[in-house]
Amino acid sequence: DQLKILNKSPLFQLGIHTVNHPDLCRMDENIQLHEILSCKSTLEQVTKKQVNIFAAPYGSYNNTTTTILNKLGITHAFNTTSGYLTKNTLFKNQLCIPRIQVTSNTNLKKLV
Repeated sequence: DQLKILNKSPLFQLGIHTVNHPDLCRMDENIQLHEILSCKSTLEQVTKKQVNIFAAPYGSYNNTTTTILNKLGITHAFNTTSGYLTKNTLFKNQLCIPRIQVTSNTNLKKLV
């Protein structure tokens, strides 16, 4: 039910994060494919929308993961490298987008 509520909001876009939250760098290609594809399929079934963004558990992924993402039509992937999204970072590698961690101590001045 929570996914359906978030799916209706214009403030959120749901993305893939795997089924069991494994460290993908430690998994072989078959396990990575299963984790990513199962999550993608479930989200698409629930939301009735194509899901094409991804965030790896622990920010951990490798070339095998990137190959799988490309094959599945994933257009954007977020990592755990701290940084701002700029035209340069977006066009450099859309499967390696930095992000800013938002915690209870984060204020608007820090984000802007």
